[in-house]
Amino acid sequence: MKLVWLMIVLAAAIGTTVAWWINYNKYGQHGAEFGPLTLDGSVNATNVIDVVSQAYPSKLPKAEIVGDSLYDFGAMGPGDEGEHTFIIRNTGENTLNLKLGATSCKCTLGELDKDSLEPGEETKVTLTWTIKTELNAFKQSAEIRTNDPANLALRLEVAGQVVRQIAIVPDAWTFGEVATGEPFEFKGKIYSYFEDEVVPTVLELTSEELNKLADIQVKPFTAGEADGAHSTARQAFEVITKVKPGMRQGALAVSFKFGFQLKDKNGNIIPPEEGDTDPNDYAVVEVAGRIVGPLSMIVGTKLREASGSYIYDFGKLDQDDSLKAKAFVVLKGSEKENTKLTIGEVTPAEVIRATLGDPISRGTMVLYPLELEIIPSDKPLEYLGKSRNDFASIWIESDNPKVGKMRLAAKFAVDARP
Repeated sequence: MKLVWLMIVLAAAIGTTVAWWINYNKYGQHGAEFGPLTLDGSVNATNVIDVVSQAYPSKLPKAEIVGDSLYDFGAMGPGDEGEHTFIIRNTGENTLNLKLGATSCKCTLGELDKDSLEPGEETKVTLTWTIKTELNAFKQSAEIRTNDPANLALRLEVAGQVVRQIAIVPDAWTFGEVATGEPFEFKGKIYSYFEDEVVPTVLELTSEELNKLADIQVKPFTAGEADGAHSTARQAFEVITKVKPGMRQGALAVSFKFGFQLKDKNGNIIPPEEGDTDPNDYAVVEVAGRIVGPLSMIVGTKLREASGSYIYDFGKLDQDDSLKAKAFVVLKGSEKENTKLTIGEVTPAEVIRATLGDPISRGTMVLYPLELEIIPSDKPLEYLGKSRNDFASIWIESDNPKVGKMRLAAKFAVDARP
């Protein structure tokens, strides 16, 4: 029996010793695995950097892109292909390993001349791209992976402007906020890359009201360094549009159309393609701004501002719902005491009526109570704003030429009433 117990104790001792030895070799050698760290106080905050540096000398590779990692190609046209060669150098003290990494869908990396660089050596890598975008700017990238612990991926980028046969600068022409009764202007530039001569023909805005007040001037000029990416344009035009006072209050978002024809080298107008009834080609740019004035309304849960005018939403009304609503028109500015507001055109007049109450002075403003009333009908009424003309409309006008008019739209659906 004693022999059995002796064998058990001996087996346990051997097992424990073997387990300790395996565990120590795998996890306990802190100096070998994680650095020369000790628990006896010999390594502390003041000398830890020196101790680690002595144990692990800084003989590491270092990846460096010679020159700029971003190549600006200037201007290219849609479908054009470009190519640029970058140089990568090892400025470290150990072998630098390189590997082609990911690229964006419009870029391709060429093969590396060398995928292993000794200290001081360099290699070339070529990046090619094709201009495929509807935008006016192009930017793509590629990566080179390295064993440099401080720079595991080198990012190579190409960027520039996409120029079409006609380029417009800026992308949108704006004039900011302009007070009603004041003139304003907006301008932009148009660049042509056609080999044939561009002859401007049609200059117009897609707003009849704005067209009547606008004086559009086109001034040809020669593109140069000041035009940046468009310095190589064959022709250039500055378009200046001056607008007389008279625009109604509200946001403005229209398009400017630059119509043109082409002349061949003999000075003859190139005819349109067969079946094309319009002899002109067009370049189009958005024009935006806001005409602000002294007239506004106090918005609420049912009354909101929309594109410079206001919309009152009655909602869908049942038999017992009220057909009346109240709101306030606000008149501000230096002309508030010299102005009288009235109800102008109301459409459809047989569906809705509007009444302005007596003005109420409130410090810097004058309030006009406004009452709206839907006129009941023996037929259902639906003005739900599904299109621009699918509203009832009320115009607020003034007797002062310095205060423009303002539109209020009404949206509703009413059941038939006796």
